[in-house]
Amino acid sequence: MLHTIILSQKQGQLRRASLQSILAIAFVLQMFGVVGLVGWLSFRHGQQAIKELVTNLHRQAADQVSHHLKDYLSAPKLINQINEQALQSGAIELSDKDNMGRFFWKQTQLFDVSYINFGTPSGELVGAERKSNGSFGIDLLTRKHPGTLYEYAVDSRGNRTQLLNRYAYNHRLESWYTNAVRAGKPVWSDVYEWDGMPGVLAISASYPLYDDRAILIGVLGVDRVISDMANSLRQIQPGRSSVVFIVERSGLLVASSSSQPSFALTNGQAQRIPASQSRDPLIQATAVQLANQFGNLANIQFSQTLEFSIAGEKQFVQVIPWRDELGLDWLIAIALPESDFMEHIHANARSTILMCLAAFFSSIYMASLTSRWLATPILQLSQASKQMTEGDLKQNVEITPPLSWLPQIGEVEELATSFNRMSGRLQDSFEVLETVNAELESRIEQRTTELRNSLAEKEILLREIHHRVKNNLHVISNLLDMQADSIQDERVLSFLSDSQDRIQAMALIHDHLYQLANSGLIDIDDYIQRLVENLLFSYSEVNGNVRAILEIEPVKLAIETAIPCGLLINELVTNSLKYAFPNHQTGEIHIELHQEIGQKLHLYVWDNGIGIPDNLDWQNSNSLGLKLIGLFSQQLRADMHHAFANGVFFHFAFEPLKYNPRF
Repeated sequence: MLHTIILSQKQGQLRRASLQSILAIAFVLQMFGVVGLVGWLSFRHGQQAIKELVTNLHRQAADQVSHHLKDYLSAPKLINQINEQALQSGAIELSDKDNMGRFFWKQTQLFDVSYINFGTPSGELVGAERKSNGSFGIDLLTRKHPGTLYEYAVDSRGNRTQLLNRYAYNHRLESWYTNAVRAGKPVWSDVYEWDGMPGVLAISASYPLYDDRAILIGVLGVDRVISDMANSLRQIQPGRSSVVFIVERSGLLVASSSSQPSFALTNGQAQRIPASQSRDPLIQATAVQLANQFGNLANIQFSQTLEFSIAGEKQFVQVIPWRDELGLDWLIAIALPESDFMEHIHANARSTILMCLAAFFSSIYMASLTSRWLATPILQLSQASKQMTEGDLKQNVEITPPLSWLPQIGEVEELATSFNRMSGRLQDSFEVLETVNAELESRIEQRTTELRNSLAEKEILLREIHHRVKNNLHVISNLLDMQADSIQDERVLSFLSDSQDRIQAMALIHDHLYQLANSGLIDIDDYIQRLVENLLFSYSEVNGNVRAILEIEPVKLAIETAIPCGLLINELVTNSLKYAFPNHQTGEIHIELHQEIGQKLHLYVWDNGIGIPDNLDWQNSNSLGLKLIGLFSQQLRADMHHAFANGVFFHFAFEPLKYNPRF
């Protein structure tokens, strides 16, 4: 609806007018009378430009896809070269799996790739993964656990922390490994489905490494998810209804800009499909036309163009071969419906109409005047708003037209009035908020100080308790040591020595708790290491040829679990040192502690000593050490298994006991 604008020049007074009316009159005057002529000219010239436009769009899209493929697939090749040089120079060692894992983890943060790994012919593998949720992980497959891949979480420095998963895996059967070994040079793997993620297709750049004797050391691999290329191809496709797709010489789809997937899901597994079987009708028809015209896609050795119709609509297609130095040989196909070009032609016609309007002096004059008329008050409001965002709330806007005879714009004047009221209210509100905020900050600071002081007092008290307990246990141990100096009975001396070891095991717990800032949990790996070292030192004169082999996962345990677990290990290791290796025999004592994903702990202790006689009923034995093993196992509520052939073997499975808070 148009409203009449009344200008009273005789009285020189400003009248209010609707902004909607002003815009409508300005644009109607510019558009009136020329739309038909300009539309006809635009259509005539557009028909002549279709062929040139098709060629340009094909060339631009093909160049963009080629550059995108080159950039998208360059990172895996670069990473393999970096890792090959790092291995050759000794920057990373094949034997140092932890350092290799951290090295790969850093690269997953620097490069947009999904997986970096190194697999050996002996079955070992180290890998670093960038997951779809943005987290990272490190995978290990070792000789000790052949065929089982361990997946770990990592901390901020790339160190392995929690064991997340374990599953059967043999990389020597995967195409990224077998293709590289078969070729004996850097190659690409086949396109494959990502393990455990249906619908995610990836490709791996593989790099075999050989020693000076041409013996295979292992294969480097970098995985790149290619199903993500669909989003990039959608941005490249030159028209709304056009489609860009990449196909192998075999006819299998690699990626496309279509909303239809490049694969079919069968029983939860992604199966790649030929382009001729795609659910996208344009891709399917294009693939059929290519097969009919060239027979085999392998016959396309340079850029080709063709035209065909679908339901009476002409389609323009260009096919370009794309290759790289590692053996990829794909075809890029770009299909453009004619209707997309007509939209361009119509758009050009509309643009021509607008340009023709500029020829009219009246349109130029009114556009300039209207823009000043509208921009001046809006600019004043914008500048005042900017000052308010910078903290100056004392703003008052007065709207003045650029020319004295122009009327005020009613909507803008009302907006300025509302703005001035809002500015005043904001000033009042911010003053109140500043007062309340200052009071709250003072209260929070006071309460924080009180809580910090209370917490510090409790921490000091708890550390002092652990310190006193540790000192008292050392006093008892020293008293037993002094008592042993006056006793000649070897049996009594043995009892005193065992008691000292048990006291030292408990003292180590309180020593750990005293040193920790948060006195609640024990690093069990460090504790067991120190406990076993103390026992080996104590019996070094009797059995100096025995060594301990420890494999302890980094687990934190509460004191309720750590004390009986430590005393249990103390008894088992002490018995092995005393009885398993007579006459200074050489031997080994193995201690392993692992934690399942469900928090259950598994403790293994075994030796290769002389074992326990078959006729000995160890559970009903008078030996205090054997009785204590049973008692500590019961205290841990552990399931215990044992074997006495070829040495002594114990296995304890138990849940960590519930931690009781001290405050």
